[in-house]
Parts: sequence; structure tokens; C-alpha cells
Amino acid sequence: MKTFLTGLTLALTLFCAPLQAAEMDHSQMQGGLDHKQMMQPAQLGENKKSEIFSHNKSFMLGLDQVPVTPGVARFQVALLGRDQRLIQDGELKSASFEMPGMTMELAPVAIKKVANGTFELVLQIPMAGLWKLHLLFSSGDISDEFVVKFVTK
Repeated sequence: MKTFLTGLTLALTLFCAPLQAAEMDHSQMQGGLDHKQMMQPAQLGENKKSEIFSHNKSFMLGLDQVPVTPGVARFQVALLGRDQRLIQDGELKSASFEMPGMTMELAPVAIKKVANGTFELVLQIPMAGLWKLHLLFSSGDISDEFVVKFVTK
């Protein structure tokens, strides 16, 4: 009986080990970061697009840096008029981001007002790839959306 149990234990160990390894490989294939990696700051790089207009060209966006690596990205945006002056009463109504073509649950974008018309955003970027940041701003009775594309590696 002892030999049978030893053989059964060995068989279960050999059977379960590949399943656990397959689960680990699957998470790595998805390209996602684990919790510890998500707490690492993302590197920021220069925004190479000099002029970013809103959808209806009502506003311009002040954005000097964008995330270039996955992780926690913290950066500032400012609402500008077409004359590139800061709009003092500008409000950031909503912010979200997505990876086009992928369906995944992402942490919400944290928004903090740092000055009139200037806001700090915090994004938790889980993997490398092309991202779209959606920003809805308003000033007075005008609202307009920006879509900013950036790539993390």
C-alpha cells in the first residue's frame, strides 16, 4: 500500500507541476506586469508632437512629457487657448486611457488639479505598446476632447 501511495504522490506531482508552469507562462505571454512591477515608476520622455489640438480645435494641450515605459506614470497637462496661453478657468472633466484592439480592465486615471488650468495625471500602464489617452476639458460653456497617442517599450 505504501508503494502505491508513493507512486500516486509522484504521479500527482508530475501531473500538477506542468500545469503550474503553464499558468505562469500564460501570464508572462500576456505581457502584463505583476503587482511589484506596477508600483515602479514609468519613465517619461519628450512629447515629440509640438501642437496637440482638441477634436473641434477649440483648445490646445500643453503636454511636455509622455510615458515611454510601463509602470506608474505621473505627468502634467495644461489647457491652452489657440494662442497657446494657459486657460485659467480650464477644467479637466474626465480622463481615461486604452490600448487599441485590446480588452482589459485598467485602473482609473487619477487627476489632481495643481494650478488653474494645469492638472497632474497618474496612469498605471500595465504593458508595453500603443496607448490612447482621452481627456475631456471644458472652459466656460465649451467642452472638447483630446486624444493623445503614445508608445511604451
